[in-house]
Amino acid sequence: MTFSAKPLLLVSAISLASLPLSWAEDTDTHLNNDPINETETVADAPEITVIATDDEPDTDTEAGHEKGKITVEFSIDEGETDSDDDDDVKVTIKKNGRELSQEETDAELEQWEQEIMETLDGAFRGTPRKGIFALQQDRDGGFAELGFGLKYSDGLTMMREGYEGLEFTTEFNIGIQLAGLFYEYFSASDNRGLFGYNFYNSDWVGLDLIVGKEHYDFADDKEDKLLLPIEVRHGDWTGGLRSTVYLGPLVVQGQVRREISDYHNGYTASLQTGTNIQIKNLNIHGLVGASYQSEEVMDYYYGVTAAEASSNFAAYDPGEDIRYNAEIGASYPMSKNWILRGQVNYTQYSDDLVNSPFWDGDNTEHLSSRIMLLLVM
Repeated sequence: MTFSAKPLLLVSAISLASLPLSWAEDTDTHLNNDPINETETVADAPEITVIATDDEPDTDTEAGHEKGKITVEFSIDEGETDSDDDDDVKVTIKKNGRELSQEETDAELEQWEQEIMETLDGAFRGTPRKGIFALQQDRDGGFAELGFGLKYSDGLTMMREGYEGLEFTTEFNIGIQLAGLFYEYFSASDNRGLFGYNFYNSDWVGLDLIVGKEHYDFADDKEDKLLLPIEVRHGDWTGGLRSTVYLGPLVVQGQVRREISDYHNGYTASLQTGTNIQIKNLNIHGLVGASYQSEEVMDYYYGVTAAEASSNFAAYDPGEDIRYNAEIGASYPMSKNWILRGQVNYTQYSDDLVNSPFWDGDNTEHLSSRIMLLLVM
């Protein structure tokens, strides 16, 4: 019987943050952005024909002489008895009809292995990345992820909004850009929906005009009697400038935003840097950064006026806030459409924030972790 096969590439392309559908324009330097189909083959790999016979192979067969093919022939000499113990199996490898020496056989196998590994590496290095890791040439395009999993936190945050311990959680991430206009949303971060325009790009820097919401409404649930004397803190819209700098494998991103919804007239800023490493199908990323909130922002969301003060909430006038954060995570493709992702986040809050009467607990350090199974759409 004869079998003809080529080395199959069984891998799903993922991105950093990430693992997404993409339509990047730059297709000359990497594979097609669609997840690799299991029936696709490594480019230019030699076709292999396996021939098994019960005696000496017929070297005049069409398979043995077809130009451009490698033929693997197995011949079995059953010996002089009916016992399988004295059966002799001979393996012959031929290329273009000529039998290869052991050294040539080893060289062919090494070449196949190298071609497969280069294809795997190219699939990941060429896959567009999202968020802070998105390269300039990858920006026009899109991705979407929907996931569910478990999350653990060792501390609380804002009153009535915090969490502690283990809980079931869902996650939704999306990013779309067309002709420079984009929208981003990452439910696992402080990005509560961001509209923008990518107006400048070079090989090492990108500049965006951005508008989005930074804080949620607070004290708007008046069925909570404890919050009856507290005026509603409305979610704010802010606008500003974001810059992303690419320094080899390192990405640095900073932004400055000012409130435009006329609630507090404050401003915020942030700076973060990160990188990712690809180890076969495993993608590992790391981020460190800091963020700033002006006194106007802090006073509006975390301060308590004299008119609001009570036995439950003492009057409080906070100062500026600077917090620090770090994140490390890993993503692994379970299949073409499903990705397993885990990450650990650490945040160090300022005393001005933690001392607010609206804050739950007095711990300035906050650690959380999550493991998610995400569907790539």
